[in-house]
Amino acid sequence: MAKANPDIYIGSWCGKPVNFEWVQKHPDWQNVNAIRNQKIYELDSSIILQPGPALFEEGIDHLVRLIHS
Repeated sequence: MAKANPDIYIGSWCGKPVNFEWVQKHPDWQNVNAIRNQKIYELDSSIILQPGPALFEEGIDHLVRLIHS
């Protein structure tokens, strides 16, 4: 992630909540724009990580809202 230097971090941890503290304190990510600017979001794993049409029926709308927030 450090090399890509994204402006937004969207996590989804397969049935568990994203550990925002771990993400924010990861030593290799301290200079990543998303971390520095606190643009760290969670996308419910039931939407994004399950097989089937949920990604397209619900996931895209959620992603758009996160990106534009």
